[in-house]
Amino acid sequence: METAQCKRILDLIVYLTCNGQLTTQQYADMLGVTRRNVYNYLKLLSDYGFRVVRNGSRYHLDQRSPFFKQLKENIPLTDKEAEYLCQTLSEADPKDTMASILRAKLARHFGLNDIMMSQTLSERVNSNKAVLRNAIKKERVVKICNYSSPHSHTVTDRFVEPYMFLNNDRDVRCHEICCHQNKTFKLSRMEKVELMDMPWANKTQHKQLYTDIFMFSGEERYHVKLLLGQLSHNIMVEEYPLSEPSITLASDGIHWILDIEVASFMGIGRFVMGLYDDIKVLGDEQFKTYINEKVALIKKSIQYNNNNNESKSNKEQDIQR
Repeated sequence: METAQCKRILDLIVYLTCNGQLTTQQYADMLGVTRRNVYNYLKLLSDYGFRVVRNGSRYHLDQRSPFFKQLKENIPLTDKEAEYLCQTLSEADPKDTMASILRAKLARHFGLNDIMMSQTLSERVNSNKAVLRNAIKKERVVKICNYSSPHSHTVTDRFVEPYMFLNNDRDVRCHEICCHQNKTFKLSRMEKVELMDMPWANKTQHKQLYTDIFMFSGEERYHVKLLLGQLSHNIMVEEYPLSEPSITLASDGIHWILDIEVASFMGIGRFVMGLYDDIKVLGDEQFKTYINEKVALIKKSIQYNNNNNESKSNKEQDIQR
């Protein structure tokens, strides 16, 4: 086995253990390989005794695999001791970076993710959730105090009209008044939420967020229609079981038609590009243009690399002469 391949497999073991449950496409993106490569690596790990667990279209490694059992035996900590340490560390000062790192490592290794959220943070989130729920019911504006934004790297107050919870109530969809845009806010990044004596003024702008089978979300929906071969059909149903109601057998009896709406071309685009020779894009025109542009970029990249390699080869020949 090549060194590079060994490294990718070792990296995959880490990803399958540390990142929860991701799809094969997500693992492929992280490793810089194709989905087929990931499937081969998963089979290899299974052959070597790892328990590869599939949950719908997502995969992870069972901590009860022989490999992890042997690893745990060399760590002088019981599960109860690890849980106690994790809870104790959660009571440390939030600014204590070392405590946070140790708590995350213990939780990840011993499967203690349920207690990762500290008691203080949990109480704050529940309190803010109650205020937001009341605001949605009464159609009132709220003030999100000291919201920590990872995008702008700022901590500011935000005046919003909350109208729906997302992600098992961990996020809330709001219309932000200052910029008149609908945004998603994480409850864990809110210091406090205050109910304002101000009714909604932008209810017509409160659009529902649509999440497609590829887990991309957006307020707009785009129609896509594909003709699938046997390989692409099998992978689609296996990785994205929610696609089944949108798939029908084609008239020739050997192909399938996927007729579906998506929130973004990115997810469905990756799928098509990964199995390009087994899929025909039937519509719509916007998606055809998207795929054609992707293909053109790949061809351009290949041509550029070929020209560079040819130029290097010519220089080497000139030097040898």
